[in-house]
Amino acid sequence: MGEVWDLQYRVSKRRRSMALAKVQEIVSANPVVIFSERYESYSVCVKQLFFLKLGAPYKAIDLDDESDAIEIHAALAKWTGQMRLPSVFIGGKHIGDCLKTWDLHHEGKLVPLLTEAQVACPLAQVLTESPEDEFPQPTLEKRKSLE
Repeated sequence: MGEVWDLQYRVSKRRRSMALAKVQEIVSANPVVIFSERYESYSVCVKQLFFLKLGAPYKAIDLDDESDAIEIHAALAKWTGQMRLPSVFIGGKHIGDCLKTWDLHHEGKLVPLLTEAQVACPLAQVLTESPEDEFPQPTLEKRKSLE
């Protein structure tokens, strides 16, 4: 939590307040928003979940492209209490980072959140038993044949 406060002190309250208004406007205008860094691995991973796995549209705000990136990051940290990127919002609610979003997906809770926010997920598959079902493991016979 120290990092959040360190970042807060680097940005004036006025600039952070302006950035927070910008962030809140973006979040309220879009059903799914991902604040991220373009090439950071967790940011790429969460975008792949929405795009490749679910087919769900989202608004990506890559802080690498924003002139007020530090202010936006500070505003996000102050608003959500989460310093890490990516920061995912669905239906105006903060969901969390990449790991929290994937956890929701594996628990079968992500698609209902998206549906509630009226976001189509044409590629979504309902998990029937466990997350391992998504990535089938070789059977015992198959493993023995590989040895």
